[in-house]
Amino acid sequence: MKKGFFFQIIPSDGTKNVKNFYISSGLIKFLFLFLFFVFFMNIFLIYHFWNFEIDRNKLNFLIHENKKLRRKINVLGIKKDSLLKKLEILTDKLNKLRNFAGLEPFEKGLLEMGKGGELIPELKENDLEKRLDYMLNITKIFDEKVKEIEDYINKKGKELAHTPSIMPVRSGWITSRFGYRRDPFTGKLKLHEGIDISGSYGAPVFATADGRVTYAGWRHGYGLVVEIDHGNGFKTRYAHNSKILVKVGQKVKRGDIIALMGKTGRTTGVHVHYEVRLFNKPLNPMNYIIPDHLYFD
Repeated sequence: MKKGFFFQIIPSDGTKNVKNFYISSGLIKFLFLFLFFVFFMNIFLIYHFWNFEIDRNKLNFLIHENKKLRRKINVLGIKKDSLLKKLEILTDKLNKLRNFAGLEPFEKGLLEMGKGGELIPELKENDLEKRLDYMLNITKIFDEKVKEIEDYINKKGKELAHTPSIMPVRSGWITSRFGYRRDPFTGKLKLHEGIDISGSYGAPVFATADGRVTYAGWRHGYGLVVEIDHGNGFKTRYAHNSKILVKVGQKVKRGDIIALMGKTGRTTGVHVHYEVRLFNKPLNPMNYIIPDHLYFD
């Protein structure tokens, strides 16, 4: 006997036209396997479609991020070029400071690191990390260099402040320089131990460095004179004043008014006689006057 299923279809009008159907077990198995295959393929396609959507979203995200990264790299490149320009200007200024402070200038190749030098090679578009490392490296180097200057200035600041460095008057003209000359009163050759600066009667006379007043009064030949001890062996003398404005023991700062110009003592006219001494040895004051365009305090 055949294995399978029999079906009858009986008409609703009650007629005897009954139809018989037979479905074999093999056909049933085939239909079952076919439906299982269709179900499995749907699951397979849905799974891969879902993964495809995820991958497509990831790809779109990466494309978007890549565009943003390229824009950032371009902006970073512009900023790097701007930074290099500023660093060149800063290097020039700092070298002037280092020169004034007696320090060695920056290495010439310092800024070449971003232009194909050994430390950082020529940078490509995707070398964002190298660009950042370069900028951080430059910043670190300049921080160290600036700190070196700051440490030096802090260490030497007091010494510099107590070293004569400006003219004792704001306006005037030098009428007699340091060195041997004929004494205007005796005619004999004699060492002129300072410089004479002529000017207006009553013009202010300034302390040329920080220090303490050690003498303020009349002295033969010098008239009304002020002497200041600046420490480190430096002393200055300001003679022929018409009036003294400080007292012995008073502390003064560079630029403080200490007297008024006059013509007291042995003098042929209104002027201030200015001396700089180191351990009581007279020095040429012109070597201790920084021009205005180079002076800073």
